[in-house]
Amino acid sequence: MAVLLALTITACGNDENDESTVMLTVASPNDDVKKFFESSMPLTTDADFFSAKDGDVCELVNSVEELKMLYSGTMPLPDIDFQKYTLVIGKKLMENSFYQLTRQQIVQEDSRYVLYLYVSPVSETGSWPAFSYLNFWGLYPKLSKRDIIVRIGSMLI
Repeated sequence: MAVLLALTITACGNDENDESTVMLTVASPNDDVKKFFESSMPLTTDADFFSAKDGDVCELVNSVEELKMLYSGTMPLPDIDFQKYTLVIGKKLMENSFYQLTRQQIVQEDSRYVLYLYVSPVSETGSWPAFSYLNFWGLYPKLSKRDIIVRIGSMLI
């Protein structure tokens, strides 16, 4: 997963309904956090999260208690500063290929968040399942609880 070192916040106006948006770029996690999620949440195989949830999932996690409720693995949880950050974690059903996550970004609208996941195929050759889940996670500056939707592909800025 490509991770940017700096947090970028940009405000934009939407001419259609004058709804303002704020774009949030994923923060750089420390090595312990990165290793934990790389191990417990591989890109496309079963993860140690969401064992009781079928279908697409995207969660905003603002505390260790919330993280414990989602995690079913045996590794100790990493130390995340939930005073400063929100963990955005989930899975999305993908069609026909094995993808890698190249970039992610949240757009904060007035009433919801939109998480954009930018993906690319890992390889043009090989045999891949017709459908598989893409697991994703990222640390963002502290977010309030509100609806979040996930979109795959590109975004017009």
